[in-house]
Amino acid sequence: MKKFILFFILMFVVFSNTAFAEGEYDGIWNTPIGFISIHENNGMLGAILLQVGNDMTLWTVSAGVLEGNEARFRSIPLTSKDPTTVIDVTFESEDIFSANAVACTPEALCEEFNMIEEQLGWPIQGEKIW
Repeated sequence: MKKFILFFILMFVVFSNTAFAEGEYDGIWNTPIGFISIHENNGMLGAILLQVGNDMTLWTVSAGVLEGNEARFRSIPLTSKDPTTVIDVTFESEDIFSANAVACTPEALCEEFNMIEEQLGWPIQGEKIW
C-alpha cells in the first residue's frame, strides 16, 4: 500500500506539475546520490529523489520555497522510519545546483544522511540532464 501511495504522489507531482511547468529549474537532475525530479509552481518547489543501489531503491519526497536562486527543502517522511531532513540548495545556473546539509532528525534515523557526509562530503553538485 505504501508503494502505491508513493507511486501516486510521484505521478501526481511529475505529471501535474510538468503540464503546468513554469520554473526555470524544472527537470531531472543527476547528483552523486541519485536522480532528482524538481518542479516549480508559483515559487513552490517539489522534489523527488530516487536512489537506486544493488540491494535497494529509495524515494525521498521534499518540498520548499524558491527565493531568488535559493531554496530550502524539507523532506516529507513517508513512514515512521524516515527522518526529516533539511537541505539548502543554490541554483548556480539553470542547469547546475549546489546543495548543503542543514539538519536531520531524529538522529537515530539519519544513518544514510550521515553516510553522504562521510563518503561524499557537502556540498553536493547537481546537473540538469532533462
